[in-house]
Amino acid sequence: LIKGKIRWTLGVEIVIQMLKVGTLVRVIYPEYVAGLSGRIEAQEESGRWIVRLEENPFEHNDQPFLLSLDESDFEVIKPPSF
Repeated sequence: LIKGKIRWTLGVEIVIQMLKVGTLVRVIYPEYVAGLSGRIEAQEESGRWIVRLEENPFEHNDQPFLLSLDESDFEVIKPPSF
C-alpha cells in the first residue's frame, strides 16, 4: 500500500511522504511506547496503520506487539528498500 501526502511548509516547499508496508517508523504516541521503533505491516480501511514493534515493551513477552496508529502517531525513520 502506498499513500502520498503533500504538506505545504511556509507555502513554498512541498514534502511528499510515501508510506508502505515495511517502512521503519518511530512511535510518537501513545506515550507508553513512545520512542520505540516498528515496521508498518498494513493499512486499515479506516486509514490507520498497523505497526509491529521491533521489541515487545512488556517484560518476558516475546509475542509480536501490534499497534493501530494514525499517521500523526509516528514518524518515518527509513523507507523499505526493495
